[in-house]
Amino acid sequence: MEREFEGKSILIGVPNYVGLPERFQENLQFLGFKVIILEQDTSEVKIPKKDALIHIYKKFLLKDKTHKAQKRNEIKETKNLKFLNEINENIDFALFIRPDLFSVNVVKKVKELSKKIIGYQWDGISRYPAIKKYFNLFDKFFVFDSHDLKLHPNFNFTTNFYFDDLINS
Repeated sequence: MEREFEGKSILIGVPNYVGLPERFQENLQFLGFKVIILEQDTSEVKIPKKDALIHIYKKFLLKDKTHKAQKRNEIKETKNLKFLNEINENIDFALFIRPDLFSVNVVKKVKELSKKIIGYQWDGISRYPAIKKYFNLFDKFFVFDSHDLKLHPNFNFTTNFYFDDLINS
C-alpha cells in the first residue's frame, strides 16, 4: 500500500479507552503520518484536599455538584497545555475523537498549531450537549448519528470507525 501521507504530521486527541490511542497511532503511522498523541486521561484525577472540602460544602449546602469535576478538568487541562506548549513545529492535521472530553482551551491551542483541524463526535450531540460550544473550532466536523446530521446539515456524516487488521476470535 502506498504511504500517501509520508512526511505529514497529525495530532490526534483521543480518549484513553482500551488502548485506542495506540491503535490509532499504529494505523496512522502505517499510512505514513508522524503521529502525536494528545491522550485524554479518562481515569479519575485526585483533587487537592482543600478542593475536596470545598466540593463537600458546595454539594451539601449550595446543592452545586460541579466543583470536583471542574477541578479535575482544570488539572487535565494544565497537563494537556503543558504538553502542547512543548511542540515546536507546525502540524499538518489534527483530529479529535470526542472533542468534548478536552477543554475548549486545549482545542484552541491545537487549532493554533495545526493547518487543518477535524472533530468527530462518536456519541450523539443530544447525549453530550457540551460539544455544541466546540463546533466553531473545527474546519470540518463529523457525526455518525443521522439525527445530528438533520439538525446540523453543514456537518459531515461518517460511520463509526473500526480497525480492519483485528482478527475476530
